[in-house]
Amino acid sequence: MKDCRKALATAAGQHLFEVYTKELSQKSPTRDSAKSALCVPAFLREAFMLCWLMTIQDPPVVFDRLLQHGAKFNTELYRSYTKSGPLVDFPASFANVKFNEHTTLFHIIIYIIAFGCVTASPVLESRFVAEVDIPDLVLRLDANDVKLNALTKNLSDTVGQLATLTRSFNDLKAKVDHQPVAFKAHLASSGNLYITIGPNQRIIFDDVQLNLGNAYFQHLGGFLAPLSGTYMFSVSICSRTGHYIVLNLMKNNNRIGGVLAGDNALDDCSSETTVTQLNAGDQVYVQHHGIDGDMIFVHQNYINSFTGSLLQIL
Repeated sequence: MKDCRKALATAAGQHLFEVYTKELSQKSPTRDSAKSALCVPAFLREAFMLCWLMTIQDPPVVFDRLLQHGAKFNTELYRSYTKSGPLVDFPASFANVKFNEHTTLFHIIIYIIAFGCVTASPVLESRFVAEVDIPDLVLRLDANDVKLNALTKNLSDTVGQLATLTRSFNDLKAKVDHQPVAFKAHLASSGNLYITIGPNQRIIFDDVQLNLGNAYFQHLGGFLAPLSGTYMFSVSICSRTGHYIVLNLMKNNNRIGGVLAGDNALDDCSSETTVTQLNAGDQVYVQHHGIDGDMIFVHQNYINSFTGSLLQIL
């Protein structure tokens, strides 16, 4: 009978496990702590099979308290299936194991598996089982958790540093690989000697002489920054005798420079040069300052111009 039980141990244990889990899943809600074992089916099955095999091996391995070598074996509580008779052959105990409210199902399963692996090992052939220092095992597991958390944090920090280095590399590559950015545009005369300007009117410098990087749009009369950086801009404007004109150099909707040209006795020209920092997408253009002045002189001998260039990428 004993040999038959051992031969069919695995199949019988699997059947018992299925019955056990079925009954456990049907427990009332008041047994939620027991039903929580179903959340870890792989661990539960291994622990169950270890306990099952421990009861049918020769000699059997059982859980009891205060067992001593040679003491009477409680055959009513445990089926021994042994050749050694009704006496305890040897005890194997947890060393100073204490369960409290902080003990989790994970810890209990580790206790059972570790205990079963040791007591069911070939050491049984020598009729000796060493005590299992479970608290030390748990401490080592906790220490490994701390190390794993530290490694995870280090990995996260390394990924962050790598992302920063990647951005820095891309910025540096853009600085090295960028094409020159510069433009120069004149105000075409179209056969007229002067152009009358309305209030706050944008000045369209439509005769493009240079447009490296294609960032100046002649039909809009504006420059659109392709890269973030430091730029230099210059405006030259002329006014006829007895008239004057005031223009603003605009960055988006903000004034960053201005130029005034005009004289009562002579034709007059004036210019303004400024350096400013732009973000990619910022727009720079020239605009009439309110209603100050009325005329731009566009004689072919006078050059009204708007120029700009990228000095440095930021």
